[in-house]
Amino acid sequence: MSETRYRTGTARQAKHARFQVSAKVRTSHTRLLIGGGLAILVAVLIVAALMFALNQGSDQARGTTREAANTEPVPATDSGRVQSRYTPVRATDGVVRWPLTTFDDGEAHYYSLVDGGKSIDFFILKSSDGVVRAAFDACDVCFPAGKGYRQQGDLMICNNCGQQFPSVRINEIRGGCNPAPLERRVEGTELVIRGQDIVAGVGYF
Repeated sequence: MSETRYRTGTARQAKHARFQVSAKVRTSHTRLLIGGGLAILVAVLIVAALMFALNQGSDQARGTTREAANTEPVPATDSGRVQSRYTPVRATDGVVRWPLTTFDDGEAHYYSLVDGGKSIDFFILKSSDGVVRAAFDACDVCFPAGKGYRQQGDLMICNNCGQQFPSVRINEIRGGCNPAPLERRVEGTELVIRGQDIVAGVGYF
């Protein structure tokens, strides 16, 4: 009888031991599964974040490309955007005005008036005889070259052919390689040039 009880107790102990081992194994498996699941979740979140960042960068790049593609060239007829070579001027009430003292230095002052998508260039100077004169920065012969004139002392020199013209001839002689005259008048202490007279020289440019 005691032997039977001993065997029964031993069997129960063994079964209890196997149960404990099985429980430990299940607990270990559960921990592994939970840990593995968390690792997978973290990896998925990281990949999702990277994909989102890449997509955002791609969208921004595409947006920049679209913006660049939609940039329209400046129309040649848009006079407000034409780059003037010289000091830009505009006619007010049909005329452009300067104080006469502006030209007391005897230097040629260069200006541009934009009209019809073209910059019409001209210069004004006080000649050696004290008269304020004006001419387009072009002539009937060399205007296709678009080089204009430079000043050297009392002379205006064609930048294309090199011919020289004394300042006292400006406004007085037209034709050939002489600077094309530009009408002007003196009103009190101001030099006045009509906008329409400047625009009339557009053919030179």
